[in-house]
Amino acid sequence: MELGSKISICRQNMNMTQEELAVKLGVTPQAISMYERNVRMPDVTLLSQLCKMLGVSADYLLGINENKSLSCGNISYQEELMCNLRNCIEPFEMLIGKELALLFVDGTFEEQIANIRLKLSKEGIIMPIVRIRDDSLMKDKQFMILSYQNVLHNEICDDVSLEDIMQRLEHTVRNKYAEIITPDIAKNMVDNLKEKYPALIENIIPEKISYGILTLVLKSIMVRGNGIMYLPKVLECMQYCFIENPNANVQDMIEAVTKGIEKEDNYWVYMAKNNLL
Repeated sequence: MELGSKISICRQNMNMTQEELAVKLGVTPQAISMYERNVRMPDVTLLSQLCKMLGVSADYLLGINENKSLSCGNISYQEELMCNLRNCIEPFEMLIGKELALLFVDGTFEEQIANIRLKLSKEGIIMPIVRIRDDSLMKDKQFMILSYQNVLHNEICDDVSLEDIMQRLEHTVRNKYAEIITPDIAKNMVDNLKEKYPALIENIIPEKISYGILTLVLKSIMVRGNGIMYLPKVLECMQYCFIENPNANVQDMIEAVTKGIEKEDNYWVYMAKNNLL
């Protein structure tokens, strides 16, 4: 890997944004973006602090003895290998062509993504971290949005702004969420909901109903046009279904949830049926 790729992967593994790393190093987010894209090299005076922030050795970043286990550093060749395997297929990413990559250099896209994530959260949607990278195989003005290599959106635009791309991203997450949601995302939703509705969840999920089954049920109702705002109702229906039939399978739960939602007559039903979400 090139230096920029190593910095990017290590930063993400430390759950830091470019802005957070920039603050720790005393540089601008734009500088971090250029480091990660190999447009500019970090100043040698920053190397020690950069390694400390990323939890790696200078040998690792600079590619010295990278085919050997590092006995003095806190990262080994085997750890790097496992890290590469974990990151070879991204849960959610955007690929951009060379010309469109220029729209992302100043780092303003991070604030826009944060605003999208906040907006979608009001609809019950947890937007996963999106990895944005340029790809030499893409056309200059092409961008793709993918989830585990499944193409959710593909477009080639002669005249497109960063705001346009962000709008496409928001629209894709909202309308393709059934293809994005994973058991890990479902767990985050349940953990958050548990603070408000503990009796709805305790001793049921995941003790009796796994996050995998919950994810399949959520995918099913979203494919049918129902929004993720139904989650409390989904959990309630699944719980009743399990109480009535402890041997209930996924299809039984999907049918129970579908019938339960169809009986509802509230704001979210109206919004969903009229495609206003």
